[in-house]
Amino acid sequence: MVKFNWTINDLENRLDELKKEYYKSNDFTIKENIISDILLLQNVLNNYYDYSFHNTPNLIALYNRTKDINNKFKNIIPEINEFYNLNNQEILLPNLKQRSLSNDSLFDIANDFFKYLGHPFYGYFQKIFRQRKNHIIFSKFNQSNYTYGQIIYLKAHKEAFLEIQRINTLVDIVSLIHELGHVISAYMNSHFIEMQYCEVDTKFLELLFLDYYYNKTLDIEAIYIKASILNSAIISSKQVYNLDKLHTYEKNNYTFTNNKNLKMNAQKICNLEKEELETILKEYNSEMIRSTIGQIYGIELYYSSLEDLNNSLYKLRKIINYKAKNNEDLQNYFKKLYIYPNNHSEIYQRNLNNKVNRLYRSRKAKEKTML
Repeated sequence: MVKFNWTINDLENRLDELKKEYYKSNDFTIKENIISDILLLQNVLNNYYDYSFHNTPNLIALYNRTKDINNKFKNIIPEINEFYNLNNQEILLPNLKQRSLSNDSLFDIANDFFKYLGHPFYGYFQKIFRQRKNHIIFSKFNQSNYTYGQIIYLKAHKEAFLEIQRINTLVDIVSLIHELGHVISAYMNSHFIEMQYCEVDTKFLELLFLDYYYNKTLDIEAIYIKASILNSAIISSKQVYNLDKLHTYEKNNYTFTNNKNLKMNAQKICNLEKEELETILKEYNSEMIRSTIGQIYGIELYYSSLEDLNNSLYKLRKIINYKAKNNEDLQNYFKKLYIYPNNHSEIYQRNLNNKVNRLYRSRKAKEKTML
């Protein structure tokens, strides 16, 4: 059994090595990558993902921060809003059963999936697998981090550190597929993971895996998780939609100056109660927007794969390898590949939600008869 492990000491050692390499190198591109890696590691080591700000009771401060975030993503906000308007059906999801899969077993499942995808994905997976001993750690899920995993990718060394936070359900393998997708994309094009659309590949791979796993095992929970991913896209797009409505109203009318004024208008304009508004404002960040973008484009790419898998995998490779000048350039490139959010989603999602709701009610009915 392989011991999966890396520690903060490993990151500190890499940081020291990179600082030495920077002064030794005369190559501008190499020095640029080293600087990027140094800044990334310094942020990680300084607890860059600090959520203490989210605990502030000053809703106006949190709300004003959301305006700055949305401004960074202004090119995509209209498409997120359109996605929400088309896909807001309620869905019923049961709790997932606990599983005792070992870390090695998760990798065995991932190996079979990437082998099924073929070149170049399986080749990159094998590379990650060979380096897994000191580059991957499995830990217990930390509720405060709002994530099931993370990667730290160092461009100068083409090296990735992965953390998968386990909750001992089928979600664990989906989390592994997601983070492996990030690393594979980084190996193919290290700049892709810095773009607004860096979650497109991982959401596509998650949904593709769940179909693959269900077809192989007939495990009904794969369908539940797939529906949950689609439902998550609806929930996060609803948050963007509501805050965009508030921003627009404020811009056209008057500035919200205090918590009471903000809460009153949130209730009037978006039908948001105080508790829901606070939750949205505390959780709202750039990563959530990036994830939402990835979901709506990744979902569309997934829908197209149901008609032609090989063509969708070809498009994925093109997207990852595209040398985009900026986020708008990449957005236009999606359209050149005929990937438009909402092209297929409304009908497919309604059918999937109806299926899951039927399964949920059937399961509840069986549970009642057993009492």
